[in-house]
Amino acid sequence: MRNYIYNMWRKAPRKMRGAQVLVAALLGATTLSLSLTSCVADNDANTKSIADYSDSDVKSYGDLFRVFWNVMNQRYCDLNEQPSVSSKNWDEVYSEYKPKFDALKTFQHTSEFTQEEIQADNAKAKQYFQEIVDKLIDQHFYVKVTLPVSHSATETVRFNSTLHEKTEYFPLNYHWNYTREQLNLDGEAFGDVTSDGFYIMGGFLKAQPGTYYLGFNQFALYDNCYHEYEKEYLPANAANSYHLDSQTITAKAQELVSDGENRPKVEQMAKDILSTIDAYLQSDEVQLACQKMTAYSNKGDYYGLYASAAQACDDAPYLVKQLPTSQEDSDAQKKLLSFLQNDSHYKELAAEYSFAKWLCQAIADYLWYEREFYAFWSDLQFTQQHSAVEGYRRMFLEPLAKGTIQKLILDFRGNGGGSVIDSRIFTDYLVTQTATYAYVRKKEDNNPYSYTPWVPQQIVATSKSLGRNIPTAILLDNYSASMSEVTTLILQSQGDHVKTVGRNSYGAQSMLTADNSASNGGWIGNVTSYLYFYMPFSMTKDAQGNLLEGKGITPDYPLDPMSDEEVNALYHNAPGAIDRGLAKAMEILK
Repeated sequence: MRNYIYNMWRKAPRKMRGAQVLVAALLGATTLSLSLTSCVADNDANTKSIADYSDSDVKSYGDLFRVFWNVMNQRYCDLNEQPSVSSKNWDEVYSEYKPKFDALKTFQHTSEFTQEEIQADNAKAKQYFQEIVDKLIDQHFYVKVTLPVSHSATETVRFNSTLHEKTEYFPLNYHWNYTREQLNLDGEAFGDVTSDGFYIMGGFLKAQPGTYYLGFNQFALYDNCYHEYEKEYLPANAANSYHLDSQTITAKAQELVSDGENRPKVEQMAKDILSTIDAYLQSDEVQLACQKMTAYSNKGDYYGLYASAAQACDDAPYLVKQLPTSQEDSDAQKKLLSFLQNDSHYKELAAEYSFAKWLCQAIADYLWYEREFYAFWSDLQFTQQHSAVEGYRRMFLEPLAKGTIQKLILDFRGNGGGSVIDSRIFTDYLVTQTATYAYVRKKEDNNPYSYTPWVPQQIVATSKSLGRNIPTAILLDNYSASMSEVTTLILQSQGDHVKTVGRNSYGAQSMLTADNSASNGGWIGNVTSYLYFYMPFSMTKDAQGNLLEGKGITPDYPLDPMSDEEVNALYHNAPGAIDRGLAKAMEILK
């Protein structure tokens, strides 16, 4: 069996990765009533449903701008808080830019126009859209616009606000090896990197016993550190109509294999395959994995979960490894049949196509419907691919609950946000009192300046609460966004024992939803094939009433930006490299 600690670190990153896509933040807000009016007459934003726009509404650059402006006029929820676009100024945007877009004549990009004319209009359209979007403070917002670029081609260009410069990006993978060496690797530290780019690392600091470091690059804890397991696995029932045994194979071989000389060999191959599968299902490694997964589900006992799952995955026969993790028996049959046809050892068996096809279907049915193998196999593979399922619970939540963790450093640098549910999964343990951490306002109706009042967002202590305040330092940089910021606000609401260190965060706390009918504001998706909006449906202030959009959270202990030389030294874990943010957090907590 593999060494557990080795496996927890075996997937350490070898190269830097780009920023994570920003995703939703915040919890829900209550809608109340307020009514204002728009003074623009030359638009249909308040009369035409956004969903009713079609490509027939966009015949020119002027039409393209009009649809863009109307969508923003009807659905954008942040106009009142932005001096450059608020009130009549958004109307002035229309008055200023509609003639500019009208002057661009090559939207149809036919042979009537030269290549140079098409490209010149393309460049001006890009300039105008960027100028408009740069007026927005909203850091979640972006719009993708499809523009003609030649007689036969178009290009899709993304526009997001560049009004606020972001200079520091320092995600976990930039300093993975350096930080790992700062931890006590005696069995009480963990680290995991998944195939889809989730990084998490936790452990006690060697230089400061009792202080625990936890860093992750996105709020994807629920997807990677939690899993629902079955109460039992691999039931066996010989009376099941899909049961498969040697007698059934013998009878079917006599029916489907006409070559009497070849039949015994083919029959034995089939029995050997079944025997190999049954031996694996009955093996000590598989039984232990079943015990560990059911113990996790029934008792919350997660010790040894990852190691047993990894071992059971490694020991699986090659034939079993061909099986899909879904309950699609047709896929299973096809995969098994392909395996037989491509393995020279089973040449004679594969040649008996009718029998081979029956055998593969019978094995799939036996595994899926009697042994319920798909549940075991999918859970096993998930665990093997996510060591943090055990690591996060056994090596973070358990010492947290026991009080072994006396001080806490949370590293949200480069963390672009993620799942809303993670906020409660993570913060529930650290929240000790009911507190207002933010205020949220949404749109009241289609009128561009009609908003709800600011509604307080409260966090409450749950049964998971540890009931004690743990001195905490949160590391931030310019790319700590969305759920990183919301979680920071939640923890700050609990008292002065929470301090922030580093650089101003991203400034993107507004809520997003893919359900465009859930609110009067916001939009995620296409409006015609020419425009794609990624638009929040709310605006957020902190508990003190400060608008943080585009500004971010100002750290209690601000630090100068790191030089390229510092970042490079940390990335390569060079001798003498120092993470000033981590050092400052340790100093504060000490």
